[in-house]
This record gives sequence, C-alpha cells and structure tokens, in this order.
Amino acid sequence: MLLFLNVLLAHSLKAQDKIPTSFYAEVTGFYEDQFDGLYLQFDLGTELFRYKWIAPDLSVNLLYGSVSDENFDDRNRDGEIDFRSFDSQSFVAWNAAFGAKFIIDDDTGQFIILPKYHFGKQEATGEYSNTDGIASKTRAFTSNSHWSLSAGYEFLHPKYYNKFGVYLRYTRFNAGKSLNHLNPENQVYHRTNFNTPAIGITLRFSTSFSKKVRASY
Repeated sequence: MLLFLNVLLAHSLKAQDKIPTSFYAEVTGFYEDQFDGLYLQFDLGTELFRYKWIAPDLSVNLLYGSVSDENFDDRNRDGEIDFRSFDSQSFVAWNAAFGAKFIIDDDTGQFIILPKYHFGKQEATGEYSNTDGIASKTRAFTSNSHWSLSAGYEFLHPKYYNKFGVYLRYTRFNAGKSLNHLNPENQVYHRTNFNTPAIGITLRFSTSFSKKVRASY
C-alpha cells in the first residue's frame, strides 16, 4: 500500500509540474538606415505546450517604420526661407506567425532557436506639403509573407512559470513591397528603393499565471 501511494504521489507531482501554456509580449527594434536607423515590431503570442526540447509558438504582430525629408531654398535678404517642402513616408504591417522553438536547458534558464513564418498585409502612406500650398497624400496596400530567425537566452523565474528572453533576430520582412508602390505627386525626392531585411534585438516577457509546484525559495 505504501509503495502504491509513493508511486501515485510521484506521478501526481510530475503531472502538476508539467509546464503549462504560456502567453507572451515582446518588442523588437530592427536596425535599418533607410528608416533613420530603426523600425519596430510588437508581438503578442502563446507557447501552447512544451514537449521535451520543442515548443510550438503562435503570435500576431504589428510592424511600423517611417522616414521623413525636408528641403528648403536659401534664405532671402530678409532672412526668410523662400520655399520649403516636407515629405514623409511610413508603413504599418499586420501579421500572424507560427514557428517551433527549440530549447536547450541551462541551470538558470534556457538557450533557444526560433524560426517563424509570418503572413499578413502591409500599408504604406506618403505625405507631401510645401509653402506654395500644395499637399498630397497617397497610400499603397499589399500582401506580405516572410521568415524570421531568432536565437537567444531566456531567464527563468525560480517560483513562477515566468520567463524573460533576450534574442538576436534576423527578419526577411521587406517594407518596400508597399513603400515602393507609392505614387505621390509633387515629390521630387520620393524614394523607391526600400529593401528592409534587417537584424534586431528582441525583448520578451512570458507568463503562465501560475506557480511552480516545486519552487525554489
């Protein structure tokens, strides 16, 4: 009877200590000099479960970036600018994504590699105005799909199923698919050569809203 109770207790603890579904939020900054150095990605997602060294990863994300230019003629004798023009181009993209996170456990955390496939839509906006009273605004829409690859480390909380991750991420996302199709009027310096695959840094916080059965105190 005692042996049976010991076996039952061991199986019960093992079942309770199973890593539950977790939810996460993350932000990534990608370096890209075509956007004055940076564009951003925000993600909300979930890891449904973990089986040995692999965990399915599902998310939705939003990407945003912009660039602006200003041009003006030389000042006149009164010190006033004869002509000034302003141009702004920006994009926003919405994606769903899925991937598989590969995990190597460490004493205080885990090393991870995460390839993901993203698909969705993107929209580009171009705005132009000048001191002659001319103003225009144009938009372009397109579908979007690309791959990304992350590698990094996740720090584990000793008491709760919480993790804080820092990743290096490479993305094949190209905002030029929409930006390069803008057809603005009166924009002598309009850019048409956007190509934005980039490397960035990701910060992720995830939680399962639950406490570990055998937590370290």
